[in-house]
Amino acid sequence: MANARSALSSLSALRSARRSGLSRIVQVASVLLALGSAAHAQEIAWDGNGDGTNWTDDTNWRGNNPPTVSNTATFSFEPGGTNNNSATLTASRTVGGFATDNDDSNYPGTVTINDNVILTLDDSGSQGGHFRWDDGASANGSVALAGANSELQIDGDAIFTNAGGSATFTNAGTVTFTDSDDAGNTNVDWNAKAGIDWGAVVINKGGTEIVTLQSDITCTSLTITSGTLDLNGQNLTVTGTLTIGAGTLTLNGGTLTVGDLTLSGGTLTLSDVAAAVTVNGNLNFTSG
Repeated sequence: MANARSALSSLSALRSARRSGLSRIVQVASVLLALGSAAHAQEIAWDGNGDGTNWTDDTNWRGNNPPTVSNTATFSFEPGGTNNNSATLTASRTVGGFATDNDDSNYPGTVTINDNVILTLDDSGSQGGHFRWDDGASANGSVALAGANSELQIDGDAIFTNAGGSATFTNAGTVTFTDSDDAGNTNVDWNAKAGIDWGAVVINKGGTEIVTLQSDITCTSLTITSGTLDLNGQNLTVTGTLTIGAGTLTLNGGTLTVGDLTLSGGTLTLSDVAAAVTVNGNLNFTSG
């Protein structure tokens, strides 16, 4: 009888242990599912199910929830899907990031920022304020600043991955590298994509913050009003005027080729004897 009671007790303990182990597995799975859902929720995908065109139409975003400073606005490809539609931003918006979808970056449409409209990629939330556009091998998705007063403000990194597609970036307005919370540096990697011109660029970071080039860059004009632009051994071409105001441009190798160069209180630092500066037009010193 004692042996039977002992056996029953052991069986009961084994069942309890199994239930406890299963409970732990369920708890872990629930946590992982919650984490995955939270990560997915941080991305809000364009689905074009509303009017199919207007960024500010909430029903054009998955779940009818437009992206905010807590989200990255993403664009992707689906055969025959309305999410392939081009999107136009007709009123200023602030989001946590702007990107092609990681799972399928072959978005075929164009995202246009209209004249007198500002799209701000704010790093004060969890998304970092990054611009990440991947032109997949078959992609022709593009980004366009349509007017002289269009502006794209980037707090975080700016990366345009060149995978052989025909995606383009057109800037008739201004790209400004700024920082909403004054807490981070910026990496700029345009991946030497042929034919891409940044247009008019402004560096307006916090006083100690650095924008670092990770690839060769061409732009129409460049104004540094605050913070530092570090060439990092890359080649920077400014076809028009480079103006260094209260900020700093550091040549740590690489080359700087400009039309006109204006130093108006800022600093041009050559920290590598191999660095080369070519000014094809006028060199102006107004102060500093």
